[in-house]
Formats: sequence, C-alpha cells, structure tokens
Amino acid sequence: MIIQNRHIVIICELVFTKRDYGRAGVEILSQYYNVRVLNLSPLIRLSYHELRREENFTFKDYYEIGDISEVYDTLVSLPSGSIVIDYMFEGNIQTQIRRYCRANQILLTKVSVGTTPVRLKGSIINTLVVPPAKYLFRNYYSLRCKIRDLIPIPNALHDISIWSGNTCKYSHYWRTPYRIPAHSFDYDLYLRYRESVDNLGSPYVIFLDQNLGLNHDRIITGTKPVVSSDYYQRLEAFFDLIENDFGIPVKIAGHPKARYNHQHPLRFREIINDDTPRLVKSSSLVLAHYTTSISFAVLWRKPIILMTTDEMINKNFIRRAMGIIHEELNAQILNIDQDTHSLPLSLMLNRKELSLYEKYQSNHIKVPGTPDIPLWEIFSNTLTSQSIH
Repeated sequence: MIIQNRHIVIICELVFTKRDYGRAGVEILSQYYNVRVLNLSPLIRLSYHELRREENFTFKDYYEIGDISEVYDTLVSLPSGSIVIDYMFEGNIQTQIRRYCRANQILLTKVSVGTTPVRLKGSIINTLVVPPAKYLFRNYYSLRCKIRDLIPIPNALHDISIWSGNTCKYSHYWRTPYRIPAHSFDYDLYLRYRESVDNLGSPYVIFLDQNLGLNHDRIITGTKPVVSSDYYQRLEAFFDLIENDFGIPVKIAGHPKARYNHQHPLRFREIINDDTPRLVKSSSLVLAHYTTSISFAVLWRKPIILMTTDEMINKNFIRRAMGIIHEELNAQILNIDQDTHSLPLSLMLNRKELSLYEKYQSNHIKVPGTPDIPLWEIFSNTLTSQSIH
C-alpha cells in the first residue's frame, strides 16, 4: 500500500533503460511510494540523449527534462520529508539541485553499491604508512573509520546512503545521518537465480565483455577509445586457442550498454545479451578484464583469469584496476599477446582463494548480516522501521 504523501523522485542523467528501471527498484518502490523518474540527459547531455534516446524505457511517471525549471516545478510540489534518489554526476546544475533539496527538507539519497576495489595513487602515506598499519592493527580500517567519523564533513549534501560492502564505508557518501547497509544490484540478480536449475549445455568458458572497443559514450565525450581497433581480433584469436587446445567452447556475455546491433565485434561468435548471471553460474571459467560483473564470478565461486594485452598494460588505470583485483582474489593476470604458449586453465579454487572470495563479497558486494531480500525492500523497510523523515 502506498504511504500517503510519501514521494520518491529518482534523478538520473544518462539513458534510462529497462535494466535501469529494474535496478532502480521502480516497481518495488511504487508499492509504497509515489515514484517519478526525471532524466536530465536532454538538459545536461543533449548530444548523448539524441544518440541514445530510443533506448530509454518509458512509463507513466518517466519524464525527460529539457529545462531546469521543470526540475524545480517537481521538487517544489513535494511535501517535506520526500526523497530524491541521486544518480547524478558532479556539475553546477547537479549541485544546484542538491542544494535545493537540502534547503527544502527533501531527503537526498546516494546509492553507493557494487563498488570495485580501488587503490589510492601517488600518496606517500598510502604507500609507506598503510601497509605496516594494516599489519600491526588487524582492525585498521575500522579504527580509521571511527576516527574519521569524529571529523564532520562541511556542507554534506546527502541525508541517506545505501551501501553494499564494508569498503563502501570509506566513501564520503557513507558519512550521512542515515546509513542503510544492504547489497549490490548484482546480488539482487544472484538471489533471483541462486536456487534455479540451469542447463546451458556442456562445460564452457565465459568472457565478460566490457565494451572497451565499442564504447559509444566515448564518442559523445570526445575521449579516446580504451583499446585500438584490432582489440576484438586479438580476443578472437585467443578464444580460438582455448577451444583448439583445450576442447572447451568460449561464450560471450554481452555488455548491457554495448550497441552490438550497430557493429558486431566478434565475427564468428554469438554474443548473448541480458543473461550474464546464469551464464557465469553455469560456466567452468570466467575471463574478464576489470568489469564490475566479476562479482558474479565471486558469488558463484568461479575461477577467474584477468586478460590483458601489450596495449592495455601501458595504460596506468587498467594496470592498477587489474592489479588490485589480482591481489584481492588471487586471480591470474594473463597477457594474451605474450603468455598464450603456457595457458594455465585451472577450473578449481583452492582454500585460500575461497577465503579471498568470501572477503571480497563482504567488502564489495554484500554487507554481512543483511537480509537476503531485494535491495529496495531493505531500503523501504528501513525507512519505515526507523521513521526516517
């Protein structure tokens, strides 16, 4: 039953697909609240909006915003204690909207779920102080958070934070008056398929495409592609090697934002869309770079090989991203341009790796002790039980 005079406005600024509709919990939240979605892409990213607007999932309470006054018209109509779920990036318009919410007692909520491991770069303290501190104090991070919480953040704009793992607590978004521990969007899908009996055929290897070679968003932003044009050719040659030498097929899990209908990158292979959880669950081995979908391999306890190339090794952010995943999961990094002559395909996790997977799950995917129910059910239940207003 919808709670009288309780409203939730979801504000985003990118394409709002059917997948985003599900991840944002519109159907669940609509059982308890009056829910509207405001998409600011016509206002903030017009060229992006015009290129991808056909991908938006429209419904009765979905609105595309072309003028900032339309946002204020919506917000001014909200009663005090209403909630705005903030999927915006940083910028002048976004800051204005956040400050308006703050000034008018509209509860601003930040969703910080499904994080990936990060390492601070260029910090002497992080290099020289953190490792021995972690060694000397087992509860180093917990102690650090407790000390940091004593220092207030000036002009904090968010009132509520939703987080999905212990490391989310290190984000400044976590330091809000109301904190809701939960899990990632991927864990919701894991719950959906956890008990299902899937028969996807004989054993296979699954590659989690990361859309590195077909990232149309980079065309809009004017940034250079992450990889060169022959990236997919090198992948295809590597997949052929696996199939020829080990007799196990390689399947491709499509990236949700890739536009394969405009350009098919792998000429001789089927790309399977919208089924990544089940594909990983039934696989024998997961190939990836540094995608957040690695969480499915962690949840299903599948061995992982992190693939890189000569080109990717020379990109600092890729090297760092893969390096920290390697450290946290003991996942092997394999240069498909150099190391294919001695390809180790281990299909079993050892005891150490299982322990690392459990730790990764607690740190990045699901806060230990939280209920195994959908994320937005946890959110709604917490708002009701704690009388957040």
